[in-house]
Amino acid sequence: MVYAGLMLFTLAGPLASSFERRLQFWKKWPALFPAILIVGSLFLIWDHIFTVRGVWGFNSRHVLGLDIGAMPLEEYLFFLFVPYACVFLYECMNFAFPHPGRERAARVFTAVVALGLFGVAFFSYGRDYTF
Repeated sequence: MVYAGLMLFTLAGPLASSFERRLQFWKKWPALFPAILIVGSLFLIWDHIFTVRGVWGFNSRHVLGLDIGAMPLEEYLFFLFVPYACVFLYECMNFAFPHPGRERAARVFTAVVALGLFGVAFFSYGRDYTF
């Protein structure tokens, strides 16, 4: 039940605010939902494999008990609700703080994060959970 509550809490604010008059985030839904579903599907496949292999699991005390395959419903909702909330927050930040150098800063930040993730992957090779 805790996981479901977290998912609903994650979605509630962004979804309710999506219809705000100035931001009008709902107009981006036709492009957003296919992107979330495509990328989320890849992560769900990975998640399913790791769950079946026992790399991680789900505590039955914290989920509703509605499983789809090896994973609880909440895990599927995670890959829909969290990306939605993140993109919504990103759009809010762009709206509230327009900045002419934002694109360059985003590219630099992305490069630094990508290098860091490749470093973690390199040094974690052979350790499924961390890799």
